[in-house]
Amino acid sequence: MLPLEGIKVVDLSVGVLGPAATTMLADWGAEVIKVEERHHGDVMRGLAAAAFGVNSPPVNSYASFLAWDRNRRSIALDITKPKGREILSKMVKSSDVFVQNFRPSASVKLKIDYETISKENPRIIYAWPSGFGHKGPKGDKPAFDLLIQAMSGFMRQVGDPDDQPFTSGPFIFDTAAAMALACGIMTALYVRERTGIGQKVETSLLGAAIFAQANYINYNLLTGNLLPRSSRGQTMIAGLSMTFKTKDGWLAMAGVPDQRWPGFCRALGIQHIMEDPKFKTSNSRIANRDDLVALLDKVFLTKSRDEWVKLLEEADQMVAPVNTYAELAADPQALANGYICQFDDPVKGPTKLTGMPVELSKTPGKIRCLPPDLGEHTNEILQDFGYSWEEIAQFTSDEVVGFAARS
Repeated sequence: MLPLEGIKVVDLSVGVLGPAATTMLADWGAEVIKVEERHHGDVMRGLAAAAFGVNSPPVNSYASFLAWDRNRRSIALDITKPKGREILSKMVKSSDVFVQNFRPSASVKLKIDYETISKENPRIIYAWPSGFGHKGPKGDKPAFDLLIQAMSGFMRQVGDPDDQPFTSGPFIFDTAAAMALACGIMTALYVRERTGIGQKVETSLLGAAIFAQANYINYNLLTGNLLPRSSRGQTMIAGLSMTFKTKDGWLAMAGVPDQRWPGFCRALGIQHIMEDPKFKTSNSRIANRDDLVALLDKVFLTKSRDEWVKLLEEADQMVAPVNTYAELAADPQALANGYICQFDDPVKGPTKLTGMPVELSKTPGKIRCLPPDLGEHTNEILQDFGYSWEEIAQFTSDEVVGFAARS
């Protein structure tokens, strides 16, 4: 049995944050219905076409959909039409969780705001993620991960001191906020189990970005100073917490405390500096960091990345290779824990994809299906909610619902 089996989720969210959160619920067995705009669906479907071009593979193979829209069914529904809103209302009344990430003004206009939805189902867990948080001057403004990386100060903490602002590339705060949202939804479900009370759950990209950088931000609030930009390592951790170039790639060290210093020196063949007063203790290594790094930069260039990683791991050092995604996908550690897994889809065949980041020992989650095509399950979902073939045909004729042929 899957842990969230029996929990029904209606998901109107688009992009990354909302769908990533409901993917976590779906992986643990929740029944997620993705309600999409009738013509084009989730905005990420359009980005897929733009990213891959005219000769693109099927939209479902687009990276974001593969990662954050699996294990669900899709209905293409025009909720701006009375019949479309009626269908949505019917779904809401028999569901446990409702997720949407429209702005406040649009939520009221579409009649999917908390006050409306909670009247239709007082026990509903209403999840409403946002970009900046709904209060304040930006409460009704659109946001994207890139803007939050800028506003939260993150861009000013990565790169060399004189570099332009840098972005992370991956949507790190979208996914951080998604995990927070999934946690909030499950906490609210637990409260409802105990009290019978439904409630609203909110989080935001900005809130997640601030929480993710809490130690750096708190350092600034306490001292008035900024930590140096990260460059080759995390400046919150003193000492040799940084990256090093090898003969054929890069590796990362997460510091060399005093108890690991002798083993580090022996692994690198630099025993001659083990007792050197300039480097013998953590404090002396910090004080003479530039000299030590200059020496190590030369030493690390003498062997390959994998040779150094093997030697350092054997010496119980805190080390990791700087991988490409292809190398990560072949990494035995990622494979052994199911973080990268292979799913055998009955239609598309064997597909390697990202797995689940949390494992439950007795009721683990499961990837059951790849992302749906737009409106793939429209007929099926409408039948589940009691609509006849005649009614479905009329909805189609009235352009209330839509369909898409399976890729």
